[in-house]
Amino acid sequence: MQKKILILEDEKELASLYAKFLKANGYDPVLAFDGIEGLERLKEMTPDLILLDLSMPNMGGVGFYQQLCGAEGKPRFPILVLTGRMDLERVFKDLLIDGLLLKPFEKSHLLKEVETIINKHCGKHEMILHENHR
Repeated sequence: MQKKILILEDEKELASLYAKFLKANGYDPVLAFDGIEGLERLKEMTPDLILLDLSMPNMGGVGFYQQLCGAEGKPRFPILVLTGRMDLERVFKDLLIDGLLLKPFEKSHLLKEVETIINKHCGKHEMILHENHR
């Protein structure tokens, strides 16, 4: 089954490039162009990973992140932050994210991060499922 990736990126051309690249590598990408649209997409899907741009209109990456967090401050889904702003990298050092890529980056780096994060989280889910069936 294809892993679902929610891509939050306000630059539509860039979002489309990410989606085409990830689809070509066996993933099921879903696009949202700001945090509000991202929250709407989450009503329709459960992503295996969220690619989160920090600078977006309406609701930016930090606001979206806060909406994903439960009472304990941990996001409900794995998150890979994408940003071109070095100053915003520091904002996410203290938050519970799974990875961070500074734009511009090579497509191979994106794929490596996506695979690493999804494999890490899928392994946890599979272990939990096996433990529950004992």
